Amino acid sequence: MSGAVASILERKLAASANRRTQASLQNSLVLNIEKTISKVFLDLLKSDVQARVSEQVVDTHLRTIDAMSSALFGTLPFGDDIGLVGFDAQFIDTAISLATGGTKTQGEDRPITKTDAAISRRIFNRVLSEVFGKLSLNGNETIGITEFETEKAPLAFLLSEQKYALLRIDVVEDAPNTLGQIELVIPLSCITRISAQEHQLGSKSEHESWQAAMARIADTAPIELDTIVQRMHMSLGEILGLKKGGFLELPQGSLENLSLEGRTQNANVTIFRGHLGALKTQKAFKVTRVVSDENIQF
Repeated sequence: MSGAVASILERKLAASANRRTQASLQNSLVLNIEKTISKVFLDLLKSDVQARVSEQVVDTHLRTIDAMSSALFGTLPFGDDIGLVGFDAQFIDTAISLATGGTKTQGEDRPITKTDAAISRRIFNRVLSEVFGKLSLNGNETIGITEFETEKAPLAFLLSEQKYALLRIDVVEDAPNTLGQIELVIPLSCITRISAQEHQLGSKSEHESWQAAMARIADTAPIELDTIVQRMHMSLGEILGLKKGGFLELPQGSLENLSLEGRTQNANVTIFRGHLGALKTQKAFKVTRVVSDENIQF
Protein backbone atom coordinates (compact mmCIF):
# COMPACT_ATOMS: atom_id res chain seq x y z
CA MET A 1 0.00 0.00 0.00
CA SER A 2 1.47 3.34 -1.02
CA GLY A 3 2.01 6.15 1.49
CA ALA A 4 -0.57 8.34 -0.26
CA VAL A 5 -3.28 5.67 -0.01
CA ALA A 6 -2.43 5.00 3.64
CA SER A 7 -2.64 8.72 4.37
CA ILE A 8 -6.08 8.93 2.72
CA LEU A 9 -7.33 5.96 4.77
CA GLU A 10 -6.02 7.50 7.98
CA ARG A 11 -7.81 10.76 7.24
CA LYS A 12 -11.04 8.90 6.44
CA LEU A 13 -10.83 6.92 9.68
CA ALA A 14 -10.15 10.08 11.68
CA ALA A 15 -13.06 11.87 10.00
CA SER A 16 -15.34 8.90 10.72
CA ALA A 17 -14.33 8.89 14.40
CA ASN A 18 -15.02 12.63 14.60
CA ARG A 19 -18.46 12.17 13.04
CA ARG A 20 -19.32 9.46 15.56
CA THR A 21 -18.17 11.68 18.41
CA GLN A 22 -20.15 14.63 17.10
CA ALA A 23 -23.20 12.37 16.86
CA SER A 24 -22.71 11.22 20.47
CA LEU A 25 -22.67 14.86 21.55
CA GLN A 26 -26.18 15.26 20.17
CA ASN A 27 -27.53 13.28 23.10
CA SER A 28 -29.10 14.59 26.29
CA LEU A 29 -25.72 15.81 27.62
CA VAL A 30 -25.81 19.07 25.62
CA LEU A 31 -29.48 19.62 26.44
CA ASN A 32 -28.83 18.95 30.14
CA ILE A 33 -25.95 21.44 30.21
CA GLU A 34 -28.08 24.15 28.61
CA LYS A 35 -31.06 23.59 30.89
CA THR A 36 -28.96 23.26 34.05
CA ILE A 37 -27.02 26.50 33.48
CA SER A 38 -30.32 28.37 33.09
CA LYS A 39 -31.69 26.70 36.23
CA VAL A 40 -28.58 27.46 38.32
CA PHE A 41 -28.57 31.14 37.27
CA LEU A 42 -32.20 31.37 38.34
CA ASP A 43 -31.66 29.52 41.65
CA LEU A 44 -28.38 31.12 42.71
CA LEU A 45 -28.39 34.53 41.03
CA LYS A 46 -32.14 35.14 40.56
CA SER A 47 -31.52 35.88 36.89
CA ASP A 48 -33.53 34.46 33.99
CA VAL A 49 -31.04 33.52 31.27
CA GLN A 50 -30.78 31.06 28.40
CA ALA A 51 -27.71 28.94 27.75
CA ARG A 52 -26.95 27.70 24.25
CA VAL A 53 -24.14 25.43 23.04
CA SER A 54 -23.10 27.45 20.02
CA GLU A 55 -20.16 25.33 18.84
CA GLN A 56 -18.83 21.79 19.22
CA VAL A 57 -15.26 21.02 18.23
CA VAL A 58 -13.34 17.74 18.50
CA ASP A 59 -9.56 18.03 18.35
CA THR A 60 -6.23 17.10 19.96
CA HIS A 61 -5.40 18.38 23.43
CA LEU A 62 -2.98 21.03 22.19
CA ARG A 63 -5.28 22.36 19.48
CA THR A 64 -8.20 22.32 21.90
CA ILE A 65 -6.28 24.42 24.42
CA ASP A 66 -5.08 26.76 21.67
CA ALA A 67 -8.68 27.27 20.49
CA MET A 68 -9.91 28.34 23.94
CA SER A 69 -10.43 32.08 24.36
CA SER A 70 -11.31 32.27 28.06
CA ALA A 71 -9.71 34.50 30.67
CA LEU A 72 -10.04 32.06 33.60
CA PHE A 73 -9.44 28.30 33.32
CA GLY A 74 -10.41 25.60 35.80
CA THR A 75 -9.40 21.93 35.87
CA LEU A 76 -12.04 19.22 36.17
CA PRO A 77 -11.43 15.59 37.17
CA PHE A 78 -13.48 13.14 35.08
CA GLY A 79 -12.54 9.83 36.69
CA ASP A 80 -8.95 9.15 35.65
CA ASP A 81 -9.05 11.93 33.04
CA ILE A 82 -8.82 15.70 33.31
CA GLY A 83 -11.12 18.20 31.62
CA LEU A 84 -11.22 21.98 31.57
CA VAL A 85 -13.72 24.77 31.97
CA GLY A 86 -13.12 28.33 30.84
CA PHE A 87 -14.91 31.63 31.55
CA ASP A 88 -14.48 34.74 29.47
CA ALA A 89 -14.18 38.22 31.02
CA GLN A 90 -17.80 39.08 30.26
CA PHE A 91 -19.14 36.00 32.01
CA ILE A 92 -16.96 36.69 35.06
CA ASP A 93 -18.17 40.30 35.17
CA THR A 94 -21.80 39.15 34.87
CA ALA A 95 -21.41 36.55 37.62
CA ILE A 96 -19.73 39.02 40.00
CA SER A 97 -22.32 41.75 39.43
CA LEU A 98 -25.26 39.35 39.89
CA ALA A 99 -23.76 37.68 42.97
CA THR A 100 -22.78 40.92 44.73
CA GLY A 101 -25.47 43.24 43.45
CA GLY A 102 -22.86 45.53 41.97
CA THR A 103 -22.71 47.17 38.56
CA LYS A 104 -21.06 45.69 35.50
CA THR A 105 -17.68 47.06 34.52
CA GLN A 106 -18.81 47.04 30.87
CA GLY A 107 -15.69 45.49 29.40
CA GLU A 108 -13.11 47.27 31.53
CA ASP A 109 -9.81 45.43 31.41
CA ARG A 110 -8.99 44.29 34.95
CA PRO A 111 -6.96 41.47 36.47
CA ILE A 112 -8.74 38.24 37.46
CA THR A 113 -9.10 38.01 41.25
CA LYS A 114 -9.64 35.20 43.76
CA THR A 115 -13.21 36.44 44.17
CA ASP A 116 -13.78 35.96 40.45
CA ALA A 117 -12.52 32.38 40.72
CA ALA A 118 -14.54 31.61 43.87
CA ILE A 119 -17.85 32.84 42.43
CA SER A 120 -17.25 31.17 39.06
CA ARG A 121 -16.38 27.92 40.88
CA ARG A 122 -19.57 28.12 42.96
CA ILE A 123 -21.78 28.63 39.92
CA PHE A 124 -20.27 26.01 37.66
CA ASN A 125 -19.73 23.36 40.34
CA ARG A 126 -23.49 23.49 40.89
CA VAL A 127 -23.97 22.98 37.16
CA LEU A 128 -21.53 20.05 37.10
CA SER A 129 -23.17 18.44 40.13
CA GLU A 130 -26.60 18.46 38.50
CA VAL A 131 -25.44 17.46 35.01
CA PHE A 132 -23.09 14.63 36.01
CA GLY A 133 -24.63 13.70 39.36
CA LYS A 134 -26.30 10.53 38.04
CA LEU A 135 -23.25 9.34 36.13
CA SER A 136 -20.50 7.31 37.82
CA LEU A 137 -17.58 9.07 36.19
CA ASN A 138 -15.51 9.87 39.24
CA GLY A 139 -16.10 7.12 41.77
CA ASN A 140 -17.79 8.55 44.86
CA GLU A 141 -16.24 11.98 44.39
CA THR A 142 -18.21 14.97 43.17
CA ILE A 143 -17.11 16.39 39.84
CA GLY A 144 -16.01 19.96 40.40
CA ILE A 145 -13.39 22.58 39.61
CA THR A 146 -10.21 21.80 41.53
CA GLU A 147 -7.74 24.53 40.49
CA PHE A 148 -7.73 27.71 38.42
CA GLU A 149 -5.26 29.13 35.92
CA THR A 150 -5.23 32.49 34.18
CA GLU A 151 -2.73 31.45 31.50
CA LYS A 152 -3.16 28.71 28.88
CA ALA A 153 0.46 27.52 28.82
CA PRO A 154 0.27 25.34 32.00
CA LEU A 155 -2.86 23.60 30.68
CA ALA A 156 -0.84 21.70 28.08
CA PHE A 157 0.82 19.74 30.89
CA LEU A 158 -2.51 18.81 32.49
CA LEU A 159 -4.34 17.18 29.59
CA SER A 160 -3.38 13.77 28.22
CA GLU A 161 -2.41 13.25 24.60
CA GLN A 162 -5.86 12.32 23.36
CA LYS A 163 -8.78 14.06 21.70
CA TYR A 164 -11.23 16.30 23.50
CA ALA A 165 -14.67 17.76 22.85
CA LEU A 166 -14.79 21.53 23.25
CA LEU A 167 -18.28 22.95 23.87
CA ARG A 168 -18.74 26.71 23.64
CA ILE A 169 -21.77 27.84 25.62
CA ASP A 170 -23.27 31.31 25.21
CA VAL A 171 -25.21 32.71 28.16
CA VAL A 172 -27.77 35.29 27.05
CA GLU A 173 -30.43 37.31 28.83
CA ASP A 174 -32.56 38.91 26.13
CA ALA A 175 -31.14 38.47 22.63
CA PRO A 176 -28.83 39.96 21.57
CA ASN A 177 -27.79 40.82 25.14
CA THR A 178 -24.96 38.30 25.72
CA LEU A 179 -23.85 37.78 29.31
CA GLY A 180 -20.71 35.86 28.49
CA GLN A 181 -19.29 32.57 27.32
CA ILE A 182 -18.30 29.29 28.98
CA GLU A 183 -15.95 26.77 27.37
CA LEU A 184 -16.22 23.17 28.55
CA VAL A 185 -13.54 20.65 27.53
CA ILE A 186 -14.46 16.97 28.03
CA PRO A 187 -12.17 14.01 27.22
CA LEU A 188 -13.59 11.77 24.49
CA SER A 189 -13.12 8.79 26.80
CA CYS A 190 -15.54 10.52 29.16
CA ILE A 191 -18.00 11.18 26.31
CA THR A 192 -17.93 7.45 25.54
CA ARG A 193 -18.72 6.56 29.15
CA ILE A 194 -21.49 9.16 29.28
CA SER A 195 -23.11 7.75 26.13
CA ALA A 196 -22.83 4.18 27.42
CA GLN A 197 -24.30 5.04 30.82
CA GLU A 198 -27.11 7.10 29.31
CA HIS A 199 -27.94 4.16 27.06
CA GLN A 200 -27.87 1.83 30.06
CA LEU A 201 -30.03 4.16 32.16
CA GLY A 202 -32.41 4.58 29.23
CA SER A 203 -32.63 0.81 28.68
CA LYS A 204 -33.14 0.21 32.40
CA SER A 205 -35.85 2.85 32.55
CA GLU A 206 -37.55 1.36 29.49
CA HIS A 207 -37.34 -2.14 31.01
CA GLU A 208 -38.74 -0.93 34.34
CA SER A 209 -41.60 0.84 32.56
CA TRP A 210 -42.36 -2.34 30.63
CA GLN A 211 -42.31 -4.38 33.86
CA ALA A 212 -44.65 -1.93 35.58
CA ALA A 213 -47.06 -1.99 32.63
CA MET A 214 -47.06 -5.80 32.52
CA ALA A 215 -47.59 -5.95 36.31
CA ARG A 216 -50.64 -3.67 35.99
CA ILE A 217 -52.02 -5.86 33.20
CA ALA A 218 -51.43 -9.01 35.25
CA ASP A 219 -53.06 -7.50 38.36
CA THR A 220 -56.23 -6.56 36.48
CA ALA A 221 -56.47 -9.57 34.14
CA PRO A 222 -59.78 -11.42 34.82
CA ILE A 223 -59.63 -15.16 35.57
CA GLU A 224 -62.77 -17.28 35.65
CA LEU A 225 -62.78 -19.41 38.82
CA ASP A 226 -64.60 -22.71 39.44
CA THR A 227 -65.17 -24.43 42.77
CA ILE A 228 -64.59 -28.16 42.32
CA VAL A 229 -65.89 -30.84 44.69
CA GLN A 230 -64.53 -33.84 42.78
CA ARG A 231 -63.27 -34.74 39.32
CA MET A 232 -64.43 -38.07 37.90
CA HIS A 233 -64.73 -39.99 34.64
CA MET A 234 -68.07 -41.21 33.27
CA SER A 235 -69.08 -42.85 30.06
CA LEU A 236 -71.36 -41.04 27.66
CA GLY A 237 -73.98 -43.75 28.23
CA GLU A 238 -73.97 -43.11 32.00
CA ILE A 239 -74.39 -39.40 31.45
CA LEU A 240 -77.28 -39.94 29.01
CA GLY A 241 -78.87 -42.33 31.50
CA LEU A 242 -79.24 -39.67 34.20
CA LYS A 243 -82.81 -38.45 34.73
CA LYS A 244 -84.33 -35.58 36.68
CA GLY A 245 -84.31 -36.52 40.35
CA GLY A 246 -81.56 -39.06 39.89
CA PHE A 247 -78.36 -39.24 41.96
CA LEU A 248 -74.71 -39.09 40.97
CA GLU A 249 -72.50 -40.86 43.47
CA LEU A 250 -69.41 -38.87 44.57
CA PRO A 251 -67.38 -41.35 46.62
CA GLN A 252 -64.38 -39.01 46.92
CA GLY A 253 -66.35 -35.77 47.09
CA SER A 254 -66.30 -33.76 50.30
CA LEU A 255 -67.26 -30.20 51.20
CA GLU A 256 -64.26 -30.26 53.48
CA ASN A 257 -61.87 -30.75 50.55
CA LEU A 258 -62.70 -28.30 47.75
CA SER A 259 -60.47 -26.97 44.99
CA LEU A 260 -60.64 -23.51 43.46
CA GLU A 261 -59.54 -23.64 39.83
CA GLY A 262 -58.75 -20.91 37.36
CA ARG A 263 -59.47 -21.27 33.67
CA THR A 264 -56.48 -20.41 31.51
CA GLN A 265 -55.63 -20.80 27.84
CA ASN A 266 -53.45 -23.82 28.63
CA ALA A 267 -55.62 -25.72 31.12
CA ASN A 268 -57.61 -25.49 34.34
CA VAL A 269 -55.16 -24.72 37.13
CA THR A 270 -55.74 -25.40 40.82
CA ILE A 271 -54.92 -22.21 42.71
CA PHE A 272 -56.35 -22.80 46.21
CA ARG A 273 -57.63 -25.67 48.31
CA GLY A 274 -60.21 -25.19 51.05
CA HIS A 275 -63.63 -26.11 52.35
CA LEU A 276 -67.17 -24.81 52.30
CA GLY A 277 -67.83 -22.08 54.83
CA ALA A 278 -70.13 -19.15 55.50
CA LEU A 279 -69.62 -15.39 55.51
CA LYS A 280 -72.54 -13.61 57.17
CA THR A 281 -75.55 -14.88 55.19
CA GLN A 282 -73.57 -16.09 52.16
CA LYS A 283 -71.84 -19.36 51.42
CA ALA A 284 -68.08 -18.94 51.14
CA PHE A 285 -64.94 -20.78 50.09
CA LYS A 286 -62.49 -20.81 53.00
CA VAL A 287 -58.89 -21.10 51.80
CA THR A 288 -56.89 -23.63 53.78
CA ARG A 289 -53.94 -24.08 51.41
CA VAL A 290 -52.28 -21.95 48.74
CA VAL A 291 -51.00 -24.14 45.95
CA SER A 292 -47.30 -23.51 45.19
CA ASP A 293 -46.67 -20.92 42.51
CA GLU A 294 -44.46 -23.51 40.82
CA ASN A 295 -47.57 -25.37 39.76
CA ILE A 296 -49.26 -22.32 38.24
CA GLN A 297 -48.46 -21.89 34.54
CA PHE A 298 -50.73 -19.40 32.81
